Parts: sequence; structure tokens; C-alpha cells
Amino acid sequence: MDKMWLPVAGKILSVDLLLDVDVSADGAASAVGRAFPPSFTGPSRRRRIRLVEFGDDSPSQGAFFLQLDGDSMFPEFREGDRVLIDPAVTPQPGDYVAAESGKNETLFRKYRLLGHDDSGEEVFELMPLNQDHPVMRSDNYELSVIGTMLELRRKFPRP
Repeated sequence: MDKMWLPVAGKILSVDLLLDVDVSADGAASAVGRAFPPSFTGPSRRRRIRLVEFGDDSPSQGAFFLQLDGDSMFPEFREGDRVLIDPAVTPQPGDYVAAESGKNETLFRKYRLLGHDDSGEEVFELMPLNQDHPVMRSDNYELSVIGTMLELRRKFPRP
């Protein structure tokens, strides 16, 4: 399968762009995602199609996957989860965001808008779900939101 490589904070992740689909003689697709050996013969033929998702949350060109480390967002998010972050989406209160701290550290937290300061800048909090980690406020720390989460991907362990 062809791969597309996406830059991520500290890691590179690959995303499959093509699926193998069995298409019958009448054009109906079946067994989506099932792989067939190159020697496969029969009443159907093998066709490669581009996997494209459409919807209200379709990401912009600048979207990227961020692989999570640590337990700051446990129990909802786990270490190793991958979240799709879109820099073009303005966060709303309650959204999950990727942010950069002044220490060149990438954070993934829940966004909470507190208001605006005297100069009109947004004042917000970045809240961990795990209470063992500190809440960070933009008026106390050098924080900038990188983008808003659109999607969560998690691999499940196989026995």
C-alpha cells in the first residue's frame, strides 16, 4: 500500500491511503479492506481505491497526527493514542487541543476559555483529565494553541 508520512511532535506516523476492495462483475463492492493475493481469480476482480472521508470535520491540509505520551489525559486518552490535530479549527470551550508551552513542549489538554485580558488577548486554561497534573493558564505560562482535535485513533492489543 502507498503511504503518506505526516510530521508529528517527536515522531513520524504513516497513514495508509489505499484499500484493497473486491469488486464483483456488476460493480458492487464487497469485503472492503480484505486483502487478496495477486494470483486471485474468480468472478470478481481486484481494484484499489483511494480512501477518502468527507464530513463536517474533514481536516485541512495542515492537519497532523499527534501520538500521546504520558498519563495526563487518562482515563479518556491513553499513552500511544493518536489524535488528529487541525490547526485551522478554532477551539471552542471543552475541545481538546494541542498546545506549545514556552519550554518547547507539546501538550495535549482540554481547552477552557476564561475570557479576555485588558489587551483583548484570550485567557484560557489547559486542563488535564488526570488531576495529578497541573492546570496551566495562558496568563501564567507562555502557551499557544497549535490546533484542535478532530479524531482519536487507538490500537487495541491482540492476544
